[in-house]
Amino acid sequence: YHVYCRPVPIENLVADLYGVVRGLLYLKKSGFVHADIKPENILRGSDHRVKVADFGLSRFVGAMGGQSFLMTQSLVNLQQQTSSQANLGKGSPAFLAPELIAAENAVPTFESDVWALGITAYMLAYGFHPFADN
Repeated sequence: YHVYCRPVPIENLVADLYGVVRGLLYLKKSGFVHADIKPENILRGSDHRVKVADFGLSRFVGAMGGQSFLMTQSLVNLQQQTSSQANLGKGSPAFLAPELIAAENAVPTFESDVWALGITAYMLAYGFHPFADN
């Protein structure tokens, strides 16, 4: 999504956000946080299906269900390789939860993904960031 011009029609917004919430819940159940939820990382196909993209900052925080071990292990290996090559960030500054901004050693959580989704939902509904004046 590129929302810096106009809001998304409400009927599309509700369906698209539902798809993103389902994706985030799947990640949580699999033990991952995305850590970079923002409009640009929500892809809407010609079939109107929504996908969450850009898992470059995602991290494994612990499995919460019986998900595929191979998928989980592959992502853990990728995270270990990435973290040894570069410092994993907290996400895009305009979408960071207050606790990630306040504490230098804070790490993204499912709750900070939900915060970023809230900022994203506002931007999709109104076409601008809720704290644009700050």
